[in-house]
Amino acid sequence: MRRDTSIFYSSDYKNEIVHEDTKALFDEIKEDRDFRGAFIEKNVYLFKTPVDLIFSTSRPEEDFIRNLCKSENAEVITAWLKSRNQNFYFIEYSLTRQDSTHTKKQQQFNPDFFILIKQNDTEYIIVVERLKKMEMPVMKTKQNTNTPKSILQA
Repeated sequence: MRRDTSIFYSSDYKNEIVHEDTKALFDEIKEDRDFRGAFIEKNVYLFKTPVDLIFSTSRPEEDFIRNLCKSENAEVITAWLKSRNQNFYFIEYSLTRQDSTHTKKQQQFNPDFFILIKQNDTEYIIVVERLKKMEMPVMKTKQNTNTPKSILQA
């Protein structure tokens, strides 16, 4: 495991991890002195992902997952999923300069998170790509007041 890696798991992990040998190995590694602090247990009702173990590979990613599991956000979020760092799900896009009508670049990106929010009869799927601070694009958006603010600020 890399130095910045954290492993998030639910407080109900003993019922969620189905293979006994995997459960025993998990418990053994979790108690290993070299990995203390890398394992972060979250309340099963706040850990709204279908995956039993979530690996974060950077501090900003860890902070974002912590924000997803805050009670004020978890009560609004129906479910969330963290993608693998590569080759999970690609979204194609193209860039066009403001002063040009020609497409300059066509690329793909692999989103970091998918968040599902159900409100009334509407489902919202939020696609999150965490960028380095210096790469952050300037975007004009209208903020939905029903969206958890701490996720937007994470």
